Amino acid sequence: MENTGTIVVNPAQALLKVRDKYSTVIALAKAGLPIPETYVTESAHWAYRKTKIFGQAVYKPISGSLGFGAMKFKDVDMAFNAYKTIEAVGLPLYIQNYLERVKRDIRAFVIGQRVVASISRVALKGNWRANIALGSKPKLVKLSKQFEEMALKAPKTLGLIYAGVDILETRNGPVLLEVNGSPSWQGVKNASGLRIAELLVEHVLTLMKH
Repeated sequence: MENTGTIVVNPAQALLKVRDKYSTVIALAKAGLPIPETYVTESAHWAYRKTKIFGQAVYKPISGSLGFGAMKFKDVDMAFNAYKTIEAVGLPLYIQNYLERVKRDIRAFVIGQRVVASISRVALKGNWRANIALGSKPKLVKLSKQFEEMALKAPKTLGLIYAGVDILETRNGPVLLEVNGSPSWQGVKNASGLRIAELLVEHVLTLMKH
């Protein structure tokens, strides 16, 4: 459909890239956006060594969303056991340095070149993940210029028409955590009262006119 000139939301190649966390993180790093220190390997032993260096590491499925399957490790031996299991089924190991003392976990919802709404996500007590799908509570926030510029640059870099951009506010400044090419907007909708689906349709209709 896209090859025949049909507008596809999101574009197929962009969506394929963003579904793969490895491809996404490379593109974001090349664009000069700040990302967590990331290590990708097929070896449990190398992942183990890097986890020791990190101190605390987060493993994420290289293709996944909603925070499902992510694991945080402080004990390197527990991490190694998990890594060996993942290695045995032939999956790559995508791990990131765990960022401590995060002030806010922010989701910016971008349509075109506009941040239509942003929320901070407050995780449930005892849960280190702040995904809305895991029960976190959304709170409407206004982005600073620095955060807004980052939120707009990330989808543009990846070729997305709309996206959910996750940014951590750390003591060393903002860090771009992830970009979702098929984001759930329930949390943003509930916090802002905006009709997100209608805004997206309106934007696509403007694209069709050009």
